[in-house]
Amino acid sequence: MKDRLTRTELLAAAGAAGVGLGLASLRPWSALVEVEAALPATRLRQLLSSSESARAIGRAYIEVEPGERSEAVLVDRIAGALHGGRSALEAQRGELRRLVAEAIRDDFDGGRLVNVDGWLLARVEARLYALAALR
Repeated sequence: MKDRLTRTELLAAAGAAGVGLGLASLRPWSALVEVEAALPATRLRQLLSSSESARAIGRAYIEVEPGERSEAVLVDRIAGALHGGRSALEAQRGELRRLVAEAIRDDFDGGRLVNVDGWLLARVEARLYALAALR
């Protein structure tokens, strides 16, 4: 067994440690956290077939409900209306579409509606459009 490092081994170890410390100050993982946080909103937006129409309705909804002018708030409220809650946002696209449609029907059945420019919309539906408007 060897008791001493060679000069080459010492320089290699010091270099590796320096790279690790240098990367720590750059926080490369922060980009992963931001992508992870944005993912549910992106997945919900992808359920919409006409993004321009959705954005127009979403902007009008935000005028009615200015307290919901936040992607995080909208995602939380949409998730709260889904069967399965926040974990439902991880469902496959077809299943997520079904869960959102079910939540929209539940809003209509429960009278959870909002008047947006003369249109009565389910809260979940209006919030989905508002997500599109914030993009």
